[in-house]
Amino acid sequence: MKYFSTNNPGITVDTAQAVMTGLPYDGGLYMPVSLPALTLGEIREMSDLSYDQLAALLLYPYFGDIGTVSQMEEICHDIYNFEIPLRMFSDNRGIVELFHGPTLAFKDFGAGFLARLLGLTAAKKQTEITILVATSGDTGGAVANGFYGVNGIRVVILYPDSKVSPFQEQQIAGRGGNIKAVRIKGTFDHCQMLVKKAFNDQSLNRMMEITSANSINIGRWIPQMVYYFYGWLKWMDSGLTDYPVFSVPSGNYGNIAAGMLASAMGLPVKQFVAASNINNTVPEFLRTGIYTPRESVHTVANAMDVGDPSNFVRMTALTKSGIPLNSTVTGFEFSDSEIIEKIVDFHDKEGYIADPHTATGILALEKYGSPGIVMGTAHPYKFTGVMPPKIRDRLTLPVTYRESTSPLSSTAMEPDYSLLKEYLITL
Repeated sequence: MKYFSTNNPGITVDTAQAVMTGLPYDGGLYMPVSLPALTLGEIREMSDLSYDQLAALLLYPYFGDIGTVSQMEEICHDIYNFEIPLRMFSDNRGIVELFHGPTLAFKDFGAGFLARLLGLTAAKKQTEITILVATSGDTGGAVANGFYGVNGIRVVILYPDSKVSPFQEQQIAGRGGNIKAVRIKGTFDHCQMLVKKAFNDQSLNRMMEITSANSINIGRWIPQMVYYFYGWLKWMDSGLTDYPVFSVPSGNYGNIAAGMLASAMGLPVKQFVAASNINNTVPEFLRTGIYTPRESVHTVANAMDVGDPSNFVRMTALTKSGIPLNSTVTGFEFSDSEIIEKIVDFHDKEGYIADPHTATGILALEKYGSPGIVMGTAHPYKFTGVMPPKIRDRLTLPVTYRESTSPLSSTAMEPDYSLLKEYLITL
């Protein structure tokens, strides 16, 4: 497979280079030059596959020049060893629970896969790789878990100081070992800006092998399209005849872009709904046609606190020529009070506790006014601090979760690239 930059489609690289560099030097994002095309019949024949079998089948065309078929099957079997249920509720609304992995968030699907992929690459190149990642909450924990103890890899995670939940910070800064946590005195957008500057700094890249584990990296982003196929198959197997609408809690927009990738491969989707908090850059664009990035605002759904989402360019790249993006994606934004009220309302009516991000997805699907699937992105226990008291008292940690009680270890830093560069060089 070859990959091109969204800023310069005429220049292509192979899979290993795209995964290793994370970002093209021109500041764009990598996209596959061609997509595997699947017929409706071929997709329906996948309904009997387990999730790990489905993942290996769908991911091999993208990453087969890094690992063999058997290696891909082994990686997927090892990573995707948890349940991924589709919970159905009234009015034919469903929630695909993507939070049963090791860090209780959907980021486990991509982070674990990328960790194994880069482990193969580091072993082949016999070199040390530095992973640099920005997080608004859940990505950091998933990356820390996925890469912890992987030979030949060290990880630096940037997160906004005081703007992630205590649970999330414990997952990010409570690992130690090859995982280094850096608290940036600013917002997620500052963290993301620093990461992008590092990848575009050719002098730094000559000194060290550096790549990303954010959804800007194809090895993290592409595996997310698999659960759209899986959720679609479960939806159709339940006896429903209409193709589903997918309502997707959206921050950096890698998740919904992965759904659009699945659709471009042939998955029949009625519509995508981007569910946002008040950081509404993309919903505003979908209404007005004007893209206006702005400073992000802290909310109860903190993993979506992004004012200039990187993966928006992937959404536009996946839009068919001549077809406006807003014909494929509808966007809605909601306030903190609306999100909290929906958590209570959905619990009272359906007996189900949704985290703030999933609750935003429920709101968006209801506002769109159609049956469909909400992507359940995180376990509600991760957000006890913002949950209403009557809900908070009912939350319990899943028995399968291995809670870390290690002391936090992180470095405070101003959002100054020269400070980050010095830190990386002297690690």
